Amino acid sequence: MTSTPFPIPHFPPPWTNKCTAYVLPFYNSASSGLPLHTAYAPLEARTPAFSAQKEAGTYKGGLGLVQIIRYSETPVGAYDELVILPGAFGDAKGKGKDLRITGIWVNLEASLWNGRWNWNIPKHLARFVFSPVPTKPSSSPTPVKVEVFPHSDPPSTMPFFTATIYPMAYTPSFPFSSKWLDYLGYSTNILQPPLPRGEPAELEVGTKDWKRSSPLLKSRRARAVWVDMRQHDTDGKNGAGEGEGEGDKFLVKPEPNWWPGMGRWRIGVACEDAVLELGEPTLLID
Repeated sequence: MTSTPFPIPHFPPPWTNKCTAYVLPFYNSASSGLPLHTAYAPLEARTPAFSAQKEAGTYKGGLGLVQIIRYSETPVGAYDELVILPGAFGDAKGKGKDLRITGIWVNLEASLWNGRWNWNIPKHLARFVFSPVPTKPSSSPTPVKVEVFPHSDPPSTMPFFTATIYPMAYTPSFPFSSKWLDYLGYSTNILQPPLPRGEPAELEVGTKDWKRSSPLLKSRRARAVWVDMRQHDTDGKNGAGEGEGEGDKFLVKPEPNWWPGMGRWRIGVACEDAVLELGEPTLLID
């Protein structure tokens, strides 16, 4: 830990984090483009240097990932996280083909500040609700409904992301490593443009350099899961809808299954007793 001019201590990399992680793969072609209000938080969506292809690198599409992570041990404490990696991008000159985190939300200020400063990860605050789903006692992992709400005052009544995760019956556990994607021809490097400064500026810090990092997620006990991507509505039913609370005024009505064209039911991976390693990033200098 090092001191900073801000009220939040700096915990430089490397980080070794213990967690439970849910990984949902999906495919999005480059020709389909990116839905800005789904892939990005508002700050980055309206910042061309982060989200415009001419300035932030060409979107090349391909394998995308959604990650829901519950950290039990990290240098800054326990917290929850939603991560959107919609596919591969080139650098500012259109070269290369690396993954990029376009949107990421956490419920801990220390994680937000350190993630932005250390790796150019565009973290924002959100409220997470994990609700158990009634099922057979023997189900493992336990079925859970995940809802992520905007950080607002008064609190939002409509989540901007919902997923309900069910274990896949009669499937054994297996070891998992995100490094396997490299062997399949997919880069697991994360290339991040400089971040814009948000509000409050001492928390949502901006950065100046491009950074590339190589996170590694591994688990000895992973399982296949079904993921219901049907989004929430205000009647308590499944399906997209608009919130009615004061904290919902800025929200855009979501797609029925979150991402444009995505089917309701998806296959994912639940990684129990997992470790996520975040090393020192590489600065990209022209």
